[in-house]
Amino acid sequence: GPTPTPAPSVPISQPPFLLDGLTSQPLFNDIAAGIPPMTAYNKNGLKIEFTFERSNPNPNIAVITIHATNSTEADMTEFVFQAAVPK
Repeated sequence: GPTPTPAPSVPISQPPFLLDGLTSQPLFNDIAAGIPPMTAYNKNGLKIEFTFERSNPNPNIAVITIHATNSTEADMTEFVFQAAVPK
């Protein structure tokens, strides 16, 4: 039969935040132009908070970080977070 050919290698580009510290200025600001952190959900021991950062090279890009915490002693299983953003 035919011998399989190896899949072509695709270079993986590193996200820009991995280069932080190698540039003359930070790539992200600590605070995104006055957007305060936001608690999106806080119920039954599950707290979900968002923090925001703005990209220095392109102020039209915002980085949103989710921080989910469980304040109960029980494990939370099958935690799924889905987000939808407009184009």
